[in-house]
Amino acid sequence: MSYERYQDRQVPDLTLRQEEQVALARQAHRPVFRLIDRTNTAGGGSCVAIKLGTRLFLATAAHVVYQKHDYELILPDRTAEPVNQFVAKYTNKEDDVASLEISPPDHCVFSDAFVHEADLLTCLSQDREWPVLVVGYPGEYIRPTRETTLPSNTILRARRVDAYTLCTETIPVANWPKNLLDRPVDPSRDLFIGYYPEARMRLLHRSNAGITPPSFTKDPPSMQGMSGGAVWLERFKVGRIIQPSSQLIGLQVSWKLEARRLRGTLIGRWLELVEKNYPDLRKAISAVRRNRN
Repeated sequence: MSYERYQDRQVPDLTLRQEEQVALARQAHRPVFRLIDRTNTAGGGSCVAIKLGTRLFLATAAHVVYQKHDYELILPDRTAEPVNQFVAKYTNKEDDVASLEISPPDHCVFSDAFVHEADLLTCLSQDREWPVLVVGYPGEYIRPTRETTLPSNTILRARRVDAYTLCTETIPVANWPKNLLDRPVDPSRDLFIGYYPEARMRLLHRSNAGITPPSFTKDPPSMQGMSGGAVWLERFKVGRIIQPSSQLIGLQVSWKLEARRLRGTLIGRWLELVEKNYPDLRKAISAVRRNRN
C-alpha cells in the first residue's frame, strides 16, 4: 500500500493539495526536536515534547540518553536559547525509552509545540498495516550557520537542523522478523515499519512552506540521529477543509537498511516509564489509555 493510495482511500472524493500535505507534515514536525549530546558530540538523537498534566517531557530512545552526559535541545526558533537544564532523566533500556523532564521556567519557550494527551494513542491493532509518518533529525544534516565570539571569549555556534519525514506503513505482526539478536520481539512493546527512503522520504524546511524530496546522490541518509523520533498514525479530519489530526503511536529506536525496516517502541511503554516515576500522573495516563483512533 502506497502513501498515495492511502490518501485516496482516506478521502476518496478529494485530492490532497500541496498545502494540505504541508499541513500534515508541519503538525508531525512541530513537537519533534534535535537532542544534542554535549558530552559526546558523536551522540544525541531526536526527541518528542509531550505534556502530561502540568509537566512537560522529552520522550526519546534510552540509548540516546546517558545519566552523566549534558544535553542541549535545539529549538526551531533560532533566536531562542537552547534548553539544557532538565529536572530529571529516566530510562528503560529493555524497552529503549527515556524521559527527560523540562524545567518549568523553560516551558514557555515551547509555546504549544508539544504533543497533547488527546494526541497519544496506546490502543492499536498490529494485525494489519497502518499508514504512518516517521519524523526525526539525521545527524549528518546538522550544519553550522554562524559563529560569534562574545567579549568574555565565549564562542556561540549557531546550527541548522532539518527534519526528515518518512511516509510509510507499519508491518503486520504476521510479517515481523524472528529471532532478532538485539532484543526479543514483543507485540506489546514493538513496532516494525517499512523503510523505503528513496521514494518516500521528504525534507521539511521550517523557514518556508515547502516539502521536497532530498537529493540522494548515492545512498539515502543514515538514520543515525533519528533514534527517539516520532512515529505518527496518519489521520485527517475531513470537512470543508482537510485538517491533519495524526496521533503519536511510538518512538523510532533502530533501523536496518538492508532489511528495509525500522523498529519502534509503542508510546504506551514510554508512558509506563513516566507512570513509574511520577505517581501524581497516574490519573492523566489512565485517561490517555482510553484514547481511541
